[in-house]
Amino acid sequence: MTEADLRRSTRALLEALQSQGKILFGQHVSSMRRHEKDSETGKWKMLVSKEGAPPVGQPDFWVYIPAVFEMDLLTVIGIGQMLFLELKAPGKKPSKEQKTWLTRAREAGSAMAVCETFEQVEEALGKVGMET
Repeated sequence: MTEADLRRSTRALLEALQSQGKILFGQHVSSMRRHEKDSETGKWKMLVSKEGAPPVGQPDFWVYIPAVFEMDLLTVIGIGQMLFLELKAPGKKPSKEQKTWLTRAREAGSAMAVCETFEQVEEALGKVGMET
């Protein structure tokens, strides 16, 4: 499975969970990032974030799992849990900027996962109490 395939499958799962009212999620928009072609290698490279672009290293998806408590006729929504998902093709590793972002998210109390397979995405959601 390519990273693009994993991203599509993950997005479909998150959309289904969101339509059931179980989560809220977001996805960074890479098209907002600026790229340029290296004149020496001919490869495209991402430039440092420009105004209006998402921060460099931002995970592919953020997922908010609300804490909902029902007491008789009263529904209370608590703080809930954040999960950040970084998707990678098999054998690929997060960049330095992605590692920094994920470390800061974890230090702030959020869950994070780097996933190479759809099963790892489901496992990460399960660890924060979201059955798929």
